[in-house]
Amino acid sequence: MLCAGLLVACIAAVSIAELAASWSIVFDDAFISYRYAHNLARGHGLVWNLADGPTEGYTNLLWVLMLAPAAALGLDLLLVSRLVSVLAVLATSWLLGRASVVFLQASRSVALLVGAAYLCLNRPWFIAAHGMETTLFAALLLGALLAAVSFLDDESLSSLLRFAVLGSLALLMRPEASLLLGAFGLMLVIRRKTLRRGFGRAMLSLGISTVLPWVLIAAWRWWYFGSLLPNPFFIKGAQPALVRPMGLRSVMDYLQHVDGLLALAVVSALWPNRRLRPHYCDARILALLVATAFAGFFLRIDTLQDAGQRFMYPVTPLLLLVALPVLVPLLYHLLTWPVGLGRRLAVGIGIFATLIHGSPELAAREFWQVASGTAVGGGQVHPGVAATEALVARKLARFPHIAETSLAFGDAGTLADFTDSTFIDLVGLNARFIATQRDIGRLLAYLFDKRPTIIIVPTRRDLSLITFRHGPLGDWSTWTKHASCRWHEYGYVGTTFTLGAYDLSILVRRDDRHAAELAAFLRRHVISGRARAFPLPVGELGE
Repeated sequence: MLCAGLLVACIAAVSIAELAASWSIVFDDAFISYRYAHNLARGHGLVWNLADGPTEGYTNLLWVLMLAPAAALGLDLLLVSRLVSVLAVLATSWLLGRASVVFLQASRSVALLVGAAYLCLNRPWFIAAHGMETTLFAALLLGALLAAVSFLDDESLSSLLRFAVLGSLALLMRPEASLLLGAFGLMLVIRRKTLRRGFGRAMLSLGISTVLPWVLIAAWRWWYFGSLLPNPFFIKGAQPALVRPMGLRSVMDYLQHVDGLLALAVVSALWPNRRLRPHYCDARILALLVATAFAGFFLRIDTLQDAGQRFMYPVTPLLLLVALPVLVPLLYHLLTWPVGLGRRLAVGIGIFATLIHGSPELAAREFWQVASGTAVGGGQVHPGVAATEALVARKLARFPHIAETSLAFGDAGTLADFTDSTFIDLVGLNARFIATQRDIGRLLAYLFDKRPTIIIVPTRRDLSLITFRHGPLGDWSTWTKHASCRWHEYGYVGTTFTLGAYDLSILVRRDDRHAAELAAFLRRHVISGRARAFPLPVGELGE
């Protein structure tokens, strides 16, 4: 028990260091949900801009609904989100430790180490600090899967109800939960002849937790938004290609990051072990089905801001569940090894480093990055961009006439939430017309007819326009010279430099009644410098 306690203490120290190092992260996508939650708490409904009416620019309905009461109380939604995410990580850790006891009769010490192992996998604290629903969704998904396995074992009404509740909550949290529900339905069909009395109950529960919620949500969406599908579907998943480059990269990056765990899971899945209880075999099959379905799903999704492999992250506890038949005996032999405590600790740390990180050298490098505060997440957009956008947003919020100002940029949640101004999302996640329209002329007419006060243009240091943002207007180099563009209505004020993939060049509408005051405010508080030859025909706004 002492060896297990010391190993857990080491993992806890690393976890605290990683959480502390990640606390300064500003993840822009999180603030999209916060803006909807704030507007809902104020009684405006699920709207992005008050004047535009309801729109669905998120895929985490339950998360938005959960945050709305906190917003009504005036709480910091980022802090609330982080605390919930941390608790979700700990809950998932407990569930996995408990699963090792139920499925493989692990001792308390081994179960403690199994749960602690999860705290090291795929940097859960880094993901928790982003303030998204990811870790809570992973906990709900694992809980629903374990409830499904419990029902396959005992066919009890309590297991069925637990699955129905957790499955419904997971489905409301993220639509990917339907992959688990589909896998469970397949398992029920396969196991139909061996179920004593639960097939009808299970199919009824599956219908209640899938078909009924989807029907009710679909009817509500049609009534409230005028559409059955949210905006992100048209931006990220409506392409005809079976495999998207961003999705392929996300899946491959994830598999590379969890290669040690993946190898352990593969060995465990292929290793013959007749002593495994039947209900654990069901758990392993179900976990592998869901993990495979997740990979297939995200292969065809444009996963642009995949910080920390967050899209595939819910697969991590499922892989650890599959790996238990190898991990549990390994940890048991470590704890009972008749050598000195120091040697067992050293070997234990080596095992965790090798299995979780792929190699001790990589583990040491990642630990140093965390301890020194230099670790950053994955994805194309460096955190410096989002942090700079948040800083710009806080400063813009102090402009005296910000309520009368409208901004046009990508799906920048911080700029929208902090300034509380009308925000035209050029990506289209929060603008239905942009999300569904593909005619460039109509899109540009829509944009310029909105007469945004400020247009933020993402430019590189060499003043070239970016090409990698998502949405129909994502490749700025392809449409900025279109005849429908009315750049003569705008003047270039200056550029805010970032540490990331692009800088923020700011244009202000010339005929706005606050144009001169706004330009002076931007130069004094926001602008870092000016480009000598701006790439668009806008000219400069007078001092």
